[in-house]
Amino acid sequence: MKKTKISLLEFESEAIAQHNSGITTITFFRGSLVDVAPIILEKFNELIRSNPWLAGKLERKNKKERLELWYSEDVSEELSSKLFHLNPQGVSVNSKMSYAELGIAADSCILPNAKKTVNRDKPLTSLTLIADSLEPESAFAMIFSLSHNIADGHTYYSILNMLSKDAPMESLNVTRKNEATPKMIGAVGEKEYKYFKGVAHFINIFRGIIFGKKIQAFAFYIDELKIDEIKSQEKKKIEYVSTNDILSSSFANLVNARVSMMAINYRGKLSGLEEKDAGNYEGIVMHDKDNYKDAASVRASLKGGSPYIGLRKPLPSFIEGIFCQMSLITNWASFSKEIIIDNCEEILHLPLGRASGMMPYEIAIIFRAKKERHGIIYFTKKLQASNFNSEVVPIKEILF
Repeated sequence: MKKTKISLLEFESEAIAQHNSGITTITFFRGSLVDVAPIILEKFNELIRSNPWLAGKLERKNKKERLELWYSEDVSEELSSKLFHLNPQGVSVNSKMSYAELGIAADSCILPNAKKTVNRDKPLTSLTLIADSLEPESAFAMIFSLSHNIADGHTYYSILNMLSKDAPMESLNVTRKNEATPKMIGAVGEKEYKYFKGVAHFINIFRGIIFGKKIQAFAFYIDELKIDEIKSQEKKKIEYVSTNDILSSSFANLVNARVSMMAINYRGKLSGLEEKDAGNYEGIVMHDKDNYKDAASVRASLKGGSPYIGLRKPLPSFIEGIFCQMSLITNWASFSKEIIIDNCEEILHLPLGRASGMMPYEIAIIFRAKKERHGIIYFTKKLQASNFNSEVVPIKEILF
């Protein structure tokens, strides 16, 4: 059978990208899994036929070569069904579990990093349906995991959203646009990009992974009224701020980051990158305290477009770069849509990570928790529950 080869982007092939587990979410539904499993499987098979690269494998000839995605244009139902798992043995979850318990219980449903998949005939996509352990006849969970080497958050949700009942089935463009790489580097900034890939940052990452306290996760619903209040206040400084600006500022201030990194999707921002382009067309904007002190300062750093200037002070020196406090915030909420399944109700949607997952520094994820409700989850070694209050961050009810 003829295979298609796609060479991944330069960044997708680099060492710093090889340590990320698959992007994964868990969505809890009220409804009968017995009734809907065949419907979801049929939709999933259609999705794979429209995007056969999801059933592909990662290969690499040698360390000097880029990663390659190999796949067959004609995917059999037998092959796509191997990416679908119904009530796998040994996996038991329910919506009442703590986040740490979920991470442990669903560990086998989270795809590993590229180091464990390249040249090993390992899947890059996985969809798992599990009956709720407390209400097996009337509730279930959907876990979708996708290799981060072939997809960013935008691509992930472009795929996941197609599982919804009336969502159109689309074929994404998997051929990489290598001409976008210098544009993405330019958007980050040459010096900032070199720092991000540099030795000091690598040591900072591994120091954070290996040493320090155990990771804790704290999640909350976002206080939309508080957000509106802050937006109104910030209008005195700048014409507009987004919810993302507000949450990015509050998080960076909370952890007192020397450098705070905010993930940014380049589709529609850099010429030539479009909504249907699959891959890691994302980057970061680095902010120091002068530019994350409030939401207006964050917005001002983004207003002019590429390159995004978020630093007023020089980048950390080599020694400072090893030990300084870093943080990262990413927003999944803008990509996510409610998954509509006949005779089912979506209860809760969450980013899912391994309880023992490696977190290099303080991380926050903004996400769509349920219909018309957004949440934020903080992964931290530094903060305790007492650090989170509505005077410091615009949060409301606790999720866990």
